[in-house]
Amino acid sequence: MPEHGYVTGVDLSVSSLLEARSLYNRVYQIDGEHLPFSDTCFDCVYTSHVFGHIPLHQKSRVINEMYRVLKPGGYLLSSIECDSESIVYKRAKKHPELFSKCYVEQWGHYGLELSDANFKRFRKAGFLPVVELADIHKGYLRPVTSYKNLLAYKGKDAVLFSLGAMANWIEKSHVLTRAIDFVFGLLIPVSFLFTPQNHRVSFKITYQTYINSCFYCG
Repeated sequence: MPEHGYVTGVDLSVSSLLEARSLYNRVYQIDGEHLPFSDTCFDCVYTSHVFGHIPLHQKSRVINEMYRVLKPGGYLLSSIECDSESIVYKRAKKHPELFSKCYVEQWGHYGLELSDANFKRFRKAGFLPVVELADIHKGYLRPVTSYKNLLAYKGKDAVLFSLGAMANWIEKSHVLTRAIDFVFGLLIPVSFLFTPQNHRVSFKITYQTYINSCFYCG
């Protein structure tokens, strides 16, 4: 029995489950729409970068399932990937095929939504918001090599391609990469104050179920 309780892992990836099996009490290869657990049986549900991979038409059912298996007063903790209204995303979306290739298919993000849309889904399912906080390093200033995917915009958008080419060139020097990321790290807290919420692409959330009711919106 783990120090902090009984832990169950759920995933579709066999390789991930094999790794998790050495740490968790039990693992299941299932999708989030059909959790094989009884109502109100978990104190906490945790997910990390999952919701961006769930198609839009499945999201609400997955969220409802998580609410169902949580005890009254239980917590959902999650790190979620989001769509963005940033200048970079808006320019990238002017070429839908390239945007799909670079931002959706490359990482399997078939269910990206703006942060507000994500928050509404959880609240509609009955969750009470505790924390809805943007990742500080997921705005315009981020690890410099994260813009490498924009190389694909060569001949389509000179600004995006230049950003991608610069990131690719910087990555070739480990020292330069570390130096720039260090400087960006110092500036990120300041930039966070001036970056709109919907211009960020990742959030940390904590929600709680109603304490005095086991009812969930199905």
